[in-house]
Amino acid sequence: MKLFCYIETCLLLLFLFPVFSSYADQEPVSSRLPVARQTTNPIQLIMAYANDIPTTLRIADCESKLGKYRENWQGSSARGLLMFMPSTFNAYCKGNIDNDIDQIKCFNKLYPLHKNWWKCQ
Repeated sequence: MKLFCYIETCLLLLFLFPVFSSYADQEPVSSRLPVARQTTNPIQLIMAYANDIPTTLRIADCESKLGKYRENWQGSSARGLLMFMPSTFNAYCKGNIDNDIDQIKCFNKLYPLHKNWWKCQ
């Protein structure tokens, strides 16, 4: 059997499967790989999880300067990347209001139905 691959792929395969003859009884590949560092960059998270990337980026920039200001300074209790009110988040969404991924998922769900809830458009 011929194996065609790029150098990086071949090196990765050699790293993952050093002994091809008896890899079936080895631990799963996922447990042998190094744990990836979870990103906290809001732009990367929006790119990965948002349904409507341009709208989510625009509103997150307007609401919190893409996470720079996570608490509303104008006196309301809204907070987070997309400035959810705790009562709204808890009523309609799952997860942690302070978690960017949970906020993005909640935004995906609510924005198409309630665009007027966000001051920034």
